[in-house]
Amino acid sequence: MKKISLTIVFLAVLSSCMTLDKTPKNIDLVREMPELLGTWKWFETHVGGIVGVWNPTHFRGEEVTITFKEDNIFSISLNDSVVLSDVKYSVTKTLDSPYGDYCISVSKQVQEYLRQNLGQIGLQCIQVQGYVTIVRDCKDMDKRVLAIIKKEGMDMGVEGGPDFHIRCHYLFME
Repeated sequence: MKKISLTIVFLAVLSSCMTLDKTPKNIDLVREMPELLGTWKWFETHVGGIVGVWNPTHFRGEEVTITFKEDNIFSISLNDSVVLSDVKYSVTKTLDSPYGDYCISVSKQVQEYLRQNLGQIGLQCIQVQGYVTIVRDCKDMDKRVLAIIKKEGMDMGVEGGPDFHIRCHYLFME
């Protein structure tokens, strides 16, 4: 009887440890990060540390905004024209990531649609999927800055493979 009791306790502890290792899905990101709610204006994208920086001066007259709403929904506009409206995204909590505590994912169809409808900006600069963090210290600005960092590394053709990350910065529009 004692062996059965110990086996049951061991299995209960083991199963609770396995539960802790699972990454929860469908987290309500606005509830977790209420400061995310609202509209953000893209102002620059970094690829790697030394590879390049793109900002709106490279695309004169082009303004991209992303609006986060309740229930894990966002919209994207280009020059005040809505490109994507009320798109649902999923969120996972990350474990020990240097890029942020939460990760946004969108469908392949949404990614492809953005590439096609944002033209050059979409192909090179706008990242809406990846690790999400909000910082206050970016380029000596005392403003809220949203950073979305691509989950996977990007292969830039250098030895070592896909180790460069795309990091998009958006300023909060007040």
